[in-house]
Amino acid sequence: MLSRAIIRKVHHGIKDLEERYNPFSSNLDRIGTIARSAYLSITDPNNGDHISRLGEATSLYTLQEMRRRMLADPVGRQILKEKPRIRSDEIPIEWLKSLPDNTFGRSYISYMGRNDFKADERPIPEKIGDIELAYVFERYKEIHDVLHSIMNLSSSVYDELLLKWYEFHQTGLLSSGLASMIGPALLSWQDRQKLFFKDGPAILEKSRRSRFFMNVYFEKHFKQDYSEFLKYFFQEESSQKY
Repeated sequence: MLSRAIIRKVHHGIKDLEERYNPFSSNLDRIGTIARSAYLSITDPNNGDHISRLGEATSLYTLQEMRRRMLADPVGRQILKEKPRIRSDEIPIEWLKSLPDNTFGRSYISYMGRNDFKADERPIPEKIGDIELAYVFERYKEIHDVLHSIMNLSSSVYDELLLKWYEFHQTGLLSSGLASMIGPALLSWQDRQKLFFKDGPAILEKSRRSRFFMNVYFEKHFKQDYSEFLKYFFQEESSQKY
């Protein structure tokens, strides 16, 4: 468990989401954003802002389903109530670095350092017309790099695609699905074969064995032995069977 002082810092809530809150003014505004973001996601795939905006414009019903699954789970309900954030200004990096080598938190922060990832780089959702759903989407994005570390995937196009397959299988988010379908066109023929016939099926099997990641309070496991955490994480939940 995190110390009481750390827990207070984690509970940043949704103040920054509320400050940026500017939902779509009309369905025409939403449709225009979908068209623009989809085009830019294809022509400029290295810019994560486009995928994020596409997710905001297309994910209303999927986010409602993700929230329903969180409400159906005791840990998911706690996350929705407390609204923790995985940000460098909420979870002290030096504290994570001070944890023993065998812990999940130390593994996570070491992975972030090796790959030069930063927890605050994801754009804040502004357009989702329900502030709690905006938090669900933000939580999903903040978990992305945590999943990178758990799966030991780099920031290469190939590894990002594998993680998008995993995320799409778990959430059904259209933005992840679009990346999963379009992304393979950026790969070599050999890598596409490897993705479709080896690593892709393997990552989907991992998804089937995993807990629904939105119902994992990752911050409360940072001090846990990493191997024990993996046993907990890669365990099918009865609440996942719909």
